Amino acid sequence: MFRVKEGIVSNAIEKANKNKQSLFAAGIFFIIANLFAVYFINQERFLYYWDFLAYWNKYTYLSEHFIGDTLSTIETVFWSIRENDYNDLPACFLVPFGLLFGTSRLAYILSIVNIFALPVAISLVVLHKKLSEAQGHTSAFLFLIPIGVILLSPNFWDPILLGFLDVGGVFLTNLILLRYLKNPYSKQSMRDLLLIALLIPMLVLFRRWYAYWGVAFYFVLFIEICLTAFLTRPFDIKGSVKTLLKFLAQVSVSAVFFFTAAPTLARRILGSNYSDLYSAYRTSTNLFQSFEVVLRNFGLFYFALFVCGAVIATIDKKTRKFAIFLLAQWLVIFILFARTQDFDTHQLYLLLPPVLLFSSLFLTRLANAMKNFKILTISSVTLILFLNFLTAFTVKEFRNRWVPPQLLTYIRHTPLVRNDINELKRILAVLAKLLVDPQDRVYILASSDALNSNILDSAYLSFNSYKDVSKRIYKTHNIDKRDGFPQELLDAKYVMVGDPAQYHMNPKDQRVVGVPVKMFLEQTGIATSFLKLPYEFKLDKDVRVFIYKKIKPIRDSDAAYLSEMLRSYYPDRENVYKIPEKQ
Repeated sequence: MFRVKEGIVSNAIEKANKNKQSLFAAGIFFIIANLFAVYFINQERFLYYWDFLAYWNKYTYLSEHFIGDTLSTIETVFWSIRENDYNDLPACFLVPFGLLFGTSRLAYILSIVNIFALPVAISLVVLHKKLSEAQGHTSAFLFLIPIGVILLSPNFWDPILLGFLDVGGVFLTNLILLRYLKNPYSKQSMRDLLLIALLIPMLVLFRRWYAYWGVAFYFVLFIEICLTAFLTRPFDIKGSVKTLLKFLAQVSVSAVFFFTAAPTLARRILGSNYSDLYSAYRTSTNLFQSFEVVLRNFGLFYFALFVCGAVIATIDKKTRKFAIFLLAQWLVIFILFARTQDFDTHQLYLLLPPVLLFSSLFLTRLANAMKNFKILTISSVTLILFLNFLTAFTVKEFRNRWVPPQLLTYIRHTPLVRNDINELKRILAVLAKLLVDPQDRVYILASSDALNSNILDSAYLSFNSYKDVSKRIYKTHNIDKRDGFPQELLDAKYVMVGDPAQYHMNPKDQRVVGVPVKMFLEQTGIATSFLKLPYEFKLDKDVRVFIYKKIKPIRDSDAAYLSEMLRSYYPDRENVYKIPEKQ
């Protein structure tokens, strides 16, 4: 009796000691991460737009409506999951933070740090601990290495500070890998198999492009199952068939769950040529150039840590299988995604977890190997990682003086500051005066960091005013292949034009902006139906802005000319640039 109780107590003490490390790691991350986020965001003076804004907007809406209109809010989330590419599901997890701390930009960024980034850090510590112990490293301070690596990773921080909440998907991938690592696949429990099968579609629902991670996971897992069966002697046909059937059942559960939860998104993913739709987002012409983009983002030093850690983990028999699995998945993800578009900063989360994990494993091995120079070694590496961090988030003068070219990250992200905030307020004030009729609408014929429709239609989030104006601003057609003919441009009573023409991509992919801008600046084509009003606004980067008012209906011949101009650049897809028939 007493022995049983002693055993229970000793197990409880052992578990508590193990949890202490995770709790201590969480505490360190919590303090440093929150302090850095507060410091950084408090320096910003900016009007956020597009991806910087998308989920802040959802976070604000759900937080403000959840208490007073709970059922309607839940219904909105439900239908967004079923129908939309960018659904409300990720923002739902942040709502408790919004209810407690509000919906300011700072509150939104801190919600990402505490709800998503913190669990990512803890799960990385757990993964690192399991692999380090398998390699024979058992120091009580092991957790400090992965916490330091993740806190000093520009690739980890850059999307968060820009307002992307995609880091939450990394937590889901870490959970999947922890389940996978628990047992060989043939011995996985039904509970773990089911959990993985549900987590993978949840990952895709969280952010659509995590589908690359899920596809790569199942592809590499299938290869592993086949190789294990063929390399095992004696060859067990019955056992191999049983394992394959288990795998097919797991994939089927994932597919059924995904198609049931998001039928419209599922059909769209299967039926869309994303490589074509997002060709404007790809400047690389081959995989080598795509890899160069990835390498520049990580920096040679960080990537070298990753490679060294991967080599060591592959050599070690106890971690070899898991290391090969992760590296194979990493390679498949890279190839599949690079064929579609270049990796943007938030999409590098597809590749980041193995980089953080293997870098931490290498530094752990290095610290244990350099017994006589441990403090010097750790201090030197920490200094370089800190320099890498400062390279990304400090001013240009520091980088020009101290940063070795190509050794460190190419990320450049200082606090976002605009010096034309008052001029943007003046634009909104003028629009509020002009848009007197409830049917009046304005089209923003610009698509750059200086001016675009999303800057103006979401300015109320920063100014706490002009919300009525935001509802009168048409969404601009920015990308030719994705957005098609700008019918709203013909319908608008007012058109706001940037001079020179404002692009955020290659102009040849934004003819839908450039062609009509030229017409307005030269007063030809559809612009002959508009009168230039006596307003001029001067924005950052020497951008001048003018407002035109429609004074007579647009002639059919002028509208047809615009359509023909756009269609001439894309003769293989004429229907996209035809003028939509009036219902």
